[in-house]
Amino acid sequence: MDNLKSLLLKHRFVFIIYFILSFLIISKIIGAFSGVIFGYADTVHWSYNAYYFSKYLSFNGLYFDVDLNNNESFFPFGTVQAFQSWGLEKDFFNYLIYTWIGHSGFLKIYAFLSISFSFWGIYFLLQKHFSLTQSMVPALAGSFLGYYSILKYPYHYGFTIHHWTGLSLVLDFLIIYKLIVDQEININYFLLRIAFLFFSFGEDLTYVTSIGVLSILIHGLVIVSYSIFNTKKINIFLKPKWLVVSIFLFSLLVFTTYYLPIFMKIYFSIMDFSKEGFLQAFWWSNPIRLLIPIIPKLNILDLKYHLMIGDSSDSIGVFTLSSLILFSLFYCLFHINRRLFAILPLLLLACILLSYHPSEFPYLTKLPWFNYFRVSGRSSFAISIIFGMFGAFVHFENFFLTKWKKVLVIAFLIFLIWEVRTVYSHKNNTEIKLSNDNLEYFNSIKNLPGEAILDWPFCIFGADGDERLCPYFSNTGNQYSLRQFHHKKSIGQYFGRMHQTQKDIFLSKGWDKLFLMDSQSDPFFPKQSRCWNDQEWNQFLSFYNSYDFAGINLYSDILDDKCKEVFKKRFGEPIDKTNLHLSGELWLFRKK
Repeated sequence: MDNLKSLLLKHRFVFIIYFILSFLIISKIIGAFSGVIFGYADTVHWSYNAYYFSKYLSFNGLYFDVDLNNNESFFPFGTVQAFQSWGLEKDFFNYLIYTWIGHSGFLKIYAFLSISFSFWGIYFLLQKHFSLTQSMVPALAGSFLGYYSILKYPYHYGFTIHHWTGLSLVLDFLIIYKLIVDQEININYFLLRIAFLFFSFGEDLTYVTSIGVLSILIHGLVIVSYSIFNTKKINIFLKPKWLVVSIFLFSLLVFTTYYLPIFMKIYFSIMDFSKEGFLQAFWWSNPIRLLIPIIPKLNILDLKYHLMIGDSSDSIGVFTLSSLILFSLFYCLFHINRRLFAILPLLLLACILLSYHPSEFPYLTKLPWFNYFRVSGRSSFAISIIFGMFGAFVHFENFFLTKWKKVLVIAFLIFLIWEVRTVYSHKNNTEIKLSNDNLEYFNSIKNLPGEAILDWPFCIFGADGDERLCPYFSNTGNQYSLRQFHHKKSIGQYFGRMHQTQKDIFLSKGWDKLFLMDSQSDPFFPKQSRCWNDQEWNQFLSFYNSYDFAGINLYSDILDDKCKEVFKKRFGEPIDKTNLHLSGELWLFRKK
């Protein structure tokens, strides 16, 4: 008890900052810790995998396995499911919660815990070597002040989660720091670094884990080179601590029994497709964004800002650095010392990430783990952490030595609070709260006899812009994730990447000709241009009657009143209706 009290007293200032920022992020970004994450387009990816795991994840006594080739989507033909938005750590925990109590707000709690773990993990890693305030700045950069990551919630939830990779970057820095400053190699740091690498395979594999892998490669080469060319004696500490060994062994167990088998299955499933079959869509972000402050009329959070600097940023907050990080960076430029050389490998990593252009200079794709790294700005979380490390070299206590410096510090803190509040107010509001009426509608589908439900119009889409099999994306992009509520198989699927051969089974049968979207209608609420003729109806009915569909889930708002009446005439009155936000009114027809 005394130790806890002593800990709280020693770090009370840090705890105050943590609780203030926690309050802001919960109130402005995450909201109530209840309800499944569901919404527009990409927002639906993150909760769906718990349902998928409940059906297709298995354990054979030695390791976990997941079925990636089934007709859960693309019914009845099926397809490879490897292109889902995996985050194996959150998917597994969410799957456990889902099988225990059903849908919950677990992913919201998990996001907050991830941010908190990043903050405290980085802070305590640095505490042994740096002061309280020096440790806190990198901790903030890797958590609450990592603006890009924060603003990715919930639309690109997977990029909000990077605690293991964030800790890995800091540990890479500490290993070099001890080597340069103390001339020491400590096995505990190496064991922890490998453990964090293993754990990081539970994060987004393309845009998060890959950066940690590159970092360990760069720092490994630096350590080997330094050991060869350094003339001073290096002390090697080979006595591991039991806690570190325990963490390492646990990470090895998790990696070998869960992450590695599933990762290899995903990897080889993807490698079965030729790279030429993917439509190329790239987003590049200009590194000049690093130096643009968050102030009125020069707001880097403005989506239109890319028109001025000639890039194609995928969202707001790309490469946005907090004023606290920028201050630390400029301070260190005028206070260079030997210890700063420890940050050079991380700066090399930053230069590689910032100079990468996915179409003009795609050199990172030469490394197999960067094969699908097509949005350069998604390295922003790492950039924030790397430049935040400069805060570990700023002697903040010196700013309290004179009265005028204290005034400046107070003014800066007020500005920083305003900055955080400004950023957090730009939350991407793509989340939809499902009503009881929505859930009752899905339950009606669930209770119908039949293996699948025929959504019309269905949506087969990969994030490459090809809308031939999903012209009504604004209304139907979240359609596939409805399976987690009604538990029926369906045709639709929205993958982050989709190979052209996957779509061929439906394109070859002419399904793209049945959508008939009116190009002159509202793009957010598009309409069908006309009712089907007899030939089109025959194609639809032949398919519907040939397979075990429980019924039709009709997005009725795409039809005019005349076409709606045709559906009623053929299938009878809908047995249930609901209004789903952004999708319009859904009608459920039972199969006769």
